[in-house]
Amino acid sequence: MNATIKGNNIALIGMPGCGKSSVGGKMELGRPRIEREFGKLKVIDTDGLMKSSVGEGQFKSMLRMEFLFLERKILLDLGKLLDKGGHNVISTGGSAVYSGQAMDYLKEISIIVYLEASLKVLEGRLSSTPIEERGIVDLGTRTLGEIYEERNPLYEKWAEVRINSDLLSVDAIVEKITSLWGPRKERGR
Repeated sequence: MNATIKGNNIALIGMPGCGKSSVGGKMELGRPRIEREFGKLKVIDTDGLMKSSVGEGQFKSMLRMEFLFLERKILLDLGKLLDKGGHNVISTGGSAVYSGQAMDYLKEISIIVYLEASLKVLEGRLSSTPIEERGIVDLGTRTLGEIYEERNPLYEKWAEVRINSDLLSVDAIVEKITSLWGPRKERGR
């Protein structure tokens, strides 16, 4: 994929609760403004694609290997969903980094942005949602802290851009992400 097309695509990685879905949702809501300033926008939520692929009930009850296999398959099939002439924001699941093959592919087609958050902030953000509803791989057998310690080096390995989401608003994160696309279009064009 050429550099221009890669530069039009942003893949968000990070722990559950770091803001990937919130940022994607905010960009979806702000689509008219973003499209006026940067051109066409498509937001892709890979957890949503997984849920629609197998159903909400099965998504929540999948075994680790089934979950990771489906996630890898969804990530490797993203090329079919990308808007080739516009900007794409891909919000991945937190466990996407467990597949080197899928991450290699994401790195080929997008700029990988790691939304960092401290464990303390993640615990606070996740406390409002029952853990079983989050679909966090391995959470039934390990603590959030253990998962964080295991995944953090993987996020750092794959990140091309890092944004600490601890103290930033979702709007501020969106601004940082859209700035990766370069200067805004001039008004009136």
